[in-house]
Amino acid sequence: MEAFFGNLLVGLLLLPLFWQFLAPFQKERLISFFNPQADPLGSNYQSLQALIAIGSGKFLGRGLGLQVQSRLAFLPEYHNDLIFASFVESFGFAGGVLVLFSYGVLFWHLLDIAFAQTSLFEKGVVFGVFTLLLVQTTINIGMNLGLLPITGITLPLLSYGGSSYIATMAGLGFCHSLWREAGFQAPKEALYISGRE
Repeated sequence: MEAFFGNLLVGLLLLPLFWQFLAPFQKERLISFFNPQADPLGSNYQSLQALIAIGSGKFLGRGLGLQVQSRLAFLPEYHNDLIFASFVESFGFAGGVLVLFSYGVLFWHLLDIAFAQTSLFEKGVVFGVFTLLLVQTTINIGMNLGLLPITGITLPLLSYGGSSYIATMAGLGFCHSLWREAGFQAPKEALYISGRE
């Protein structure tokens, strides 16, 4: 524990030195993240429009196809990076909670698959897919809510994007294959306890 706090202190002390090695666009991105109102029509435009779209959705949303921010092109990349903001504008707070609940069920199922595996390699693969999807989802929703800088990471299973979608489906397909294999090979009592019968 002491080593962790020691490394944290050294990192904080070296932070001004790291600033000197950042490219100008990286410095601008960090400044705009910490002060979103500094450049509302430039580097902060996407983040502010995403927050406006989320806020305008209210509790039940404006309705599918009735979004102002998305359909009138105020919200750039509404089908890709900022799809969560567009979805919440359409379906409101209730729709956003439903999306988060759905991801929670998916993550719980992936953990269930991982703990059911006997091979360390298979556990590692399922945990890898779980971590990849969790980090990607957290970063995308965080940047839609203005908690993280806009980075261009898609929201798994919702955003438009061919290579991301194919990689996600391949990982989930592999995990489902392991789940089926574990389900068919497990004893009858284990199937009954885990609810897979």
